[in-house]
Amino acid sequence: SWQKVEFKKSSEFGLEMIPSPTSASNVVAQLTGSPGKIIDLIIADDRGRIVYSNTLKIGDSGSLRYAIDFRSAISTGMYFVRATSEESVKNCKLLIR
Repeated sequence: SWQKVEFKKSSEFGLEMIPSPTSASNVVAQLTGSPGKIIDLIIADDRGRIVYSNTLKIGDSGSLRYAIDFRSAISTGMYFVRATSEESVKNCKLLIR
């Protein structure tokens, strides 16, 4: 039987960088939240230099898996990921080996 599912408009969203640790050519940002939610994604190195930025939109399914394409070579080490919507901010770390 079919069941009606309602999505509540939520200011929250989820952010996960997978896999971590990983190589620079294999980074995926996984976002979950309200369909259509706009997320600004920034990745910075340990000195605060931005190595990647993009604006992403969560799909109709309520999730988005987005392969990160670093336009230039990045070094191994710890990176800091910040995802910002109009209502909230999520932070996580990414280890590049």
